[in-house]
Amino acid sequence: MRLTLLILGLFFSNSSIGQMQWINTGGSVESEGALGLATDSNGNVITIGSFSENLSIQGTTLNVQGSDDMFLLKTDANGNPVWSTSFGQQGSINPVSVIIVNDFIYVSGDFNGTIAFDNMTIQSTSSSDAFIAKFSSDGTPYIR
Repeated sequence: MRLTLLILGLFFSNSSIGQMQWINTGGSVESEGALGLATDSNGNVITIGSFSENLSIQGTTLNVQGSDDMFLLKTDANGNPVWSTSFGQQGSINPVSVIIVNDFIYVSGDFNGTIAFDNMTIQSTSSSDAFIAKFSSDGTPYIR
C-alpha cells in the first residue's frame, strides 16, 4: 500500500515501508493552500487547493482571476505533473473536498461573488454559497 500526502504546499508519496518516493512543491508570492487530494484507479493523484496570486506548479503558471481561485492538479503515480487548471472570476472560491468516482472528479466547497467553470458562470446569493462541481479525468468541467 502506498501512502500519498500533501502538506503545506509539498506533494509527496511514501512507500509501504516508509521510503520517500517523490516530492513536489508549488507556490506564489501570496498565500496558497492544498486542501484535499484523491487518487484514481491508476494511482494518479488529484489535488485541490486555493490561491490568491499567480501560482506556479511544476513549471506551469495559473493566473488568478478573483480574490481567491481554485486549482486542480493531476500528477501520475510517480509525482510527474499531468495537468493543472484553475477556476475563479470575481470573488473567492474555497474547495473543501475531492473524490473520484468512475474517473470523474467531484469537488465541493463554498464561494462568494461570481465563479466561472469554463463557459458556465454561477453567482452567489449570499455571503457564502455551497457548490458541487464535476470534472472529467482531464480536468474539464462536466457540463450538461
